[in-house]
Amino acid sequence: AGAPDKYFEGTVTFLAKHSVFLVRDAEGFRALSATCTHLGCTVKALDDGFDCPCHGSRFDAQGQVESGPAPKPLPCFEVRLTDSGALLVDTTKIVGKDFVLKV
Repeated sequence: AGAPDKYFEGTVTFLAKHSVFLVRDAEGFRALSATCTHLGCTVKALDDGFDCPCHGSRFDAQGQVESGPAPKPLPCFEVRLTDSGALLVDTTKIVGKDFVLKV
């Protein structure tokens, strides 16, 4: 995902190639799936969460379901730094909602 300093605090960046949102807040970096857990549509980022344009599911900023039909929250993926200092989102490793990479 590149160098951490290319992402400003308070931003949510859609990484289309991997269908992931990279979130940077005061605590650090998080990565959430951009794939709705209902039928696999790509969700859109809002100021305070995520919205599925296909069937109306709504998720809060941490990916928790606020309204369905989505049956589960958006998965969170591990974010780590490579040896060269770049951010890496590992979509094969699901982590808890409290996971944050502090940089």
